[in-house]
Amino acid sequence: MKRAAKLFWSLLAALLMTVLAADPENRPAVTAIDVLYAGRTSEAADRRLAQAAASLGNVVTAAAADSGGPVHDGLVLADSSCA
Repeated sequence: MKRAAKLFWSLLAALLMTVLAADPENRPAVTAIDVLYAGRTSEAADRRLAQAAASLGNVVTAAAADSGGPVHDGLVLADSSCA
């Protein structure tokens, strides 16, 4: 994804979380961000996203890890040495 697109989605997520946090009596119990933010955007955009998430409290985001095992259909499979 190009840097400008990453920046756009990061700022949009921050804006939406800010709107959700605006009314304390109607805040969602949990907010999920089903987007994996990988690579660089800008420090300002990252800071804004983190501050917006902190204002809501319960925010779940996507994460990625590398187990060193083979990948099949997007799932990381454990290799035989882990069994």
